[in-house]
Amino acid sequence: MTIKPFPFVGILISGLCLGAAGSEIVERRVPMSDRFLDFFESYCLKPLKTGTFPDLTHLVRVQITSEDVDFLHPRDGFSLSYTSGSCYVSDELGHFNLERDRAQLESSLEELRDTYTPDLPRDHSLEPEWSIGWMEGPTGDPRRWGIFMMFGAGFSQPLLSITYPEEGPKPPTEFAP
Repeated sequence: MTIKPFPFVGILISGLCLGAAGSEIVERRVPMSDRFLDFFESYCLKPLKTGTFPDLTHLVRVQITSEDVDFLHPRDGFSLSYTSGSCYVSDELGHFNLERDRAQLESSLEELRDTYTPDLPRDHSLEPEWSIGWMEGPTGDPRRWGIFMMFGAGFSQPLLSITYPEEGPKPPTEFAP
């Protein structure tokens, strides 16, 4: 008995299409806020513990201006940028409804803060209507560092950032413009 190639190829292609569609459905079940915070954790927070920065080759490098480079996640559209002592993540495609997602983002970000920087105190000087943060050091001090999320006041989507402590990790120069 021989298998005719045409029906076999059709079954194979159908199976691949169903598998791809199924994986997309499973991927979309992960809440966007979790994917956003996972992105922030992977690229901005983990260097606090490991001292090394992740490989960016699977992200798309975009030269915004001569002084500004972003790295975009090709699937989710999250944007990543580094400065000499900071890391920023934002949602370029506008996945979030901040009224609906803000509480989840804040709660999950607080969990990440507890994991990576448990001793950072909440900064109550920040405007609570549009930001939340945990900072060490007085405002204006160049040694001030911490985690900060802005989600209003001109920002339609959340912006997460960490300014690293003086003795903390420094993003490699190839990450800069």
